[in-house]
Amino acid sequence: MPNAFLWERRENETSKAFAAFIAYRDQEPLTRSIPQAAKDSGRKPQQFTRWSIKHDWVERAGAYDDFIDDHRRSKNLDIIDEMADRQAEAAMEMQNIAIESLKRIAEDMEVNPTLRLKEGNIMHYLTQGATLERVARGEPTAISETTTGPIEVLWKGPSLAGDDAPDAPGPVGSNPD
Repeated sequence: MPNAFLWERRENETSKAFAAFIAYRDQEPLTRSIPQAAKDSGRKPQQFTRWSIKHDWVERAGAYDDFIDDHRRSKNLDIIDEMADRQAEAAMEMQNIAIESLKRIAEDMEVNPTLRLKEGNIMHYLTQGATLERVARGEPTAISETTTGPIEVLWKGPSLAGDDAPDAPGPVGSNPD
């Protein structure tokens, strides 16, 4: 009966040959070598070389490496998904805390208008919570656009530079003179 996996013991492979393959297979892939496997097993490299050729060690070890890599990546993706869900939940809770605090402060201000709103901490919770939720859900935290040439910025608020400043500056980086 054929083996389900290439790296399992073959029907015509002795237990000694398979043990030697395991010594070879379980080395770090980048430094894997027959001489090192033989040395670690207290055997002669010539016998390991014969077994390696006869039983396709390089191909089998490579298949095992691929299997281990697939397993680790799959497991890591599950962990990343769990982390993103946990972080999104925490971010939403941060936002809920900020929103509830804002509601309570608004209610308190209706009763006592002299209370001052300390929006710094509340806004920090709200913006950080929103940012963390976007990150946890794999969404961008900022919208940016790459463009060439000048960018036109229009200011519709009061003049910031005094009466002689233009109401709407031209493109950024352009020289009005």
